[in-house]
Amino acid sequence: AIYDSTPATERRRRHRLASTLLGSPMQRLEHEVAAAERRDEELAARLEGVAASAYAERDHHREAQLLQWASQLSPDASERERRWLQSQIARVHAHDTRAVRAHLSQIGWSGEAPLRTLVLAWLSIAENRIADARRVLDALPPDLMVGADVRTRTGLLVLKAWTMLMSGYPADDVRAVLATIPADVGA
Repeated sequence: AIYDSTPATERRRRHRLASTLLGSPMQRLEHEVAAAERRDEELAARLEGVAASAYAERDHHREAQLLQWASQLSPDASERERRWLQSQIARVHAHDTRAVRAHLSQIGWSGEAPLRTLVLAWLSIAENRIADARRVLDALPPDLMVGADVRTRTGLLVLKAWTMLMSGYPADDVRAVLATIPADVGA
């Protein structure tokens, strides 16, 4: 009740102060997010960078939270949607499929078809529904796959090859898909 009755400017001031005093990097970031007065691309990009580190450390819960915050702070609608969808993939990797399922309607309405497809394929795989993952991946038109960013396209192709392998496709067919993975994956 006291927090809610404190004026927003005072709450933000206190969060800014807390973000400089706390020892935990996550707690500092949480307070920086709470102190933000408006959408802030600089902070969103920083959060996304820290999320990449969390991904490298296989801390997918932290990655998901950081991407969620980055999404909320993104001024550009397409960046907001991309970061939010990536947060959903991180939630699947964190085995929090229930949270992702709770957002299926929102995911389904996403205009970012390749990344939406990647989220749904990962969810199907995490729930051991390999045939569903194959159907989701096969439903993405090839021109949309080609137009996807390198990271998303690589993820789609790797999952497609893996689901083909798990579904008993001939090894040559799997190799053919793997051969189409972009060489500039690290870009």
